[in-house]
This record gives sequence, structure tokens and C-alpha cells, in this order.
Amino acid sequence: MTSPIAIERATRPWEAIAPTLPLMRLPEVCDATALPPSSVYDAIAAGEFPPPVKISKRAVAWPRAYIDAWLQWRVEAVAAPARAAPVTKESRPVGRGKTRDRRASVV
Repeated sequence: MTSPIAIERATRPWEAIAPTLPLMRLPEVCDATALPPSSVYDAIAAGEFPPPVKISKRAVAWPRAYIDAWLQWRVEAVAAPARAAPVTKESRPVGRGKTRDRRASVV
């Protein structure tokens, strides 16, 4: 899962929170985040989602505080102003991947 936002280790809010109860199993995490299980595990592997806590030999769960912190972090990231360069007429695609500069030279 590639994130448009560069994630620095210090900006992962769930790392500052001690794991506490209540715990959420994967279906609850998917419902709360609107992500499918594969995206949750891809984001964990990329360091963009809090890792689960092992609760038994074959079971894991996420502290609700981790998921709440992640959701708040995502809301704040989306609400932050975009830092991308503005799109100009010269840089905007004109269809089928062509730019205005190339289209002007096609006869």
C-alpha cells in the first residue's frame, strides 16, 4: 500500500499509546477503517498501520486506542493542505496521456 504522505517514525501516533483494552479483532478493525483485510496487512507491512497484539497462539487483536489514533491521524492528514505543485494548462494531460506540448506538434 503506497501512501501519498511520507510517514516518519515520529509521526506514527499509535506508537506513543500503551496497548489497553478494549481489543478489536480483524473484522471490527475492517469495519472501523473501511479497509479490507489485505489492505490492513499491507499497511502494517509498510509501517502505515498499527501492528496487532498477539492475544493467543493463533489470534491477534488491535487495541481500540491504536485504531482511534490511526483514524484521527488519517483525518488530519487529509485535512492538511496539499503541498503538491499546482496544475497548469501546460502540465495538465489532454487525454490518452498526451500533454498539450505533444498535441501541438502532432499534425
